[in-house]
Amino acid sequence: MSKSPDPGKPTGPFDAVRRARLFPKTMESALGFATAESLRKRGFGDRNLVRDWASIIGPELAKHTFPLKLAATGPKGPTILYIKAAGPFALMVQHSEPRILERVALYYGRDMAQRIMIVQ
Repeated sequence: MSKSPDPGKPTGPFDAVRRARLFPKTMESALGFATAESLRKRGFGDRNLVRDWASIIGPELAKHTFPLKLAATGPKGPTILYIKAAGPFALMVQHSEPRILERVALYYGRDMAQRIMIVQ
C-alpha cells in the first residue's frame, strides 16, 4: 500500500517556498510595512489617518494640509493633532478646527484629538 502524502508536509524541494509568501501582494501592504514604525513614532497607531486624510477632511483642505503627528500632553491632558499647512491656508485650517476635529472623531468613532496645532 502506498502512503498518501501528508498535506502538512512539503513533498518537493520548492513546495515550502511556494507556501511562504516572500513578497507582499500589493504596494499598499509593502508601504504599510515600511512606514509603520515611522508613523508609530509620530503617534499614529495606524496609518489610516495619513492614508485617508483627503476623505476625512475633504479634498479642498487636504490639498494644502498634512497630518504630522498625534501627541498626548499627559495622562489626563488633551490629545493634539499637529497639522502642517502652508501660510495662507493656516488661517483656513484654524477656522475649520471644530469641523476637522468632528470629522476625525467621526472617522475613528471616538474623540481622537481635542485640539489642533498648526505648523507652517
